[in-house]
Amino acid sequence: MLLVAAGIAWGITAMSLHLEGDAGAASRYTVMAATSVIGLIGYGLIAMALSGALAALVGIEESQRRRVERD
Repeated sequence: MLLVAAGIAWGITAMSLHLEGDAGAASRYTVMAATSVIGLIGYGLIAMALSGALAALVGIEESQRRRVERD
């Protein structure tokens, strides 16, 4: 979640810098910032999906362990 929040914060910062700066130098910076924002948000979403999948696997393992102990 922190990567997603960092991506959104970086995007807001980049947008405000783009709106305040001159068009020539800011256009290169804006493209770099946009790819960074997409990367941060993407990596954050992938990390959350992976952690959810791992938590599901741990839950399945725990339920199987309890079933074996009960029998």
